[in-house]
Amino acid sequence: MFQIVDLLDERCSSTDLSKIKPNRFYIFASIKHNIFGVSLKDSFLLVHHKYLYSFRAKLQNLGGLSPAFLREIRFKDENISNHYRESLEVYFSENRDNPYAVQHTMNSIGEGKQLDDLTQYPPLFFERDAQKHMVGLENMKSLAKPGDAVFMYNRGSGISSLIRKYDRGMWSHCGIVDINKQIFEMTTTGLNVSDFSNLSNPAIDIGLYRPKKRLTEENLKDMKHWMDNIVRVNHRFNWIGLFKVFLHRKLGIPFKHGYSPQDLIYSNILQLVTYC
Repeated sequence: MFQIVDLLDERCSSTDLSKIKPNRFYIFASIKHNIFGVSLKDSFLLVHHKYLYSFRAKLQNLGGLSPAFLREIRFKDENISNHYRESLEVYFSENRDNPYAVQHTMNSIGEGKQLDDLTQYPPLFFERDAQKHMVGLENMKSLAKPGDAVFMYNRGSGISSLIRKYDRGMWSHCGIVDINKQIFEMTTTGLNVSDFSNLSNPAIDIGLYRPKKRLTEENLKDMKHWMDNIVRVNHRFNWIGLFKVFLHRKLGIPFKHGYSPQDLIYSNILQLVTYC
């Protein structure tokens, strides 16, 4: 769909910023400062890669982040560039500049994917209390359909924090909604089929996602068969697989491993239904 081409052959400094055209679409990266991001209408939305927080900066203030590299995303039609920048403004406004949404955008650019149908994220933090959480959870259950995915992150869990850190994704765990509106999941203690009410702890962030491609009756039958098979053979938690994911993410060792929560979300095949 588009090509990523070098805008500057060398590292850019504050004097190079004059080469940027305001109506073009760019990505920005500073390896020294662990910062990357994309240009929007009147600023750059940037993320600190190590600590995963986001911030916006005016073009005139980027000189302090040198040495850095700029890349222009070129399109055959300049109107497409304007369209994507406007689309991303809405996208980031909805998720409050969630740094994982910026990472997802950068991944999509690198893979040449469309930028106007990106998987949405909840805000990284939002105000909540026990009552609001329960109301949101009940609403989530009412909206849930078989085949939906429930993603979770426990703010009070050290394991969740480690998974978020090394998996480089917002969520640390996920399960699938079955035909009885229960959550089918693999936990460290083994297979678990639970109700939404088990997630009543307000320290747990929850997102309900649905495949963008509508599931057919045949898909749902296959899903049920897969679940029944897991129950029948009594599958256990894959600690070896988890360790391989860690070694791959932390040390770059090219181990083959199963899908992690990050892989599922960054695949861009899911859409956010609701969160609490």
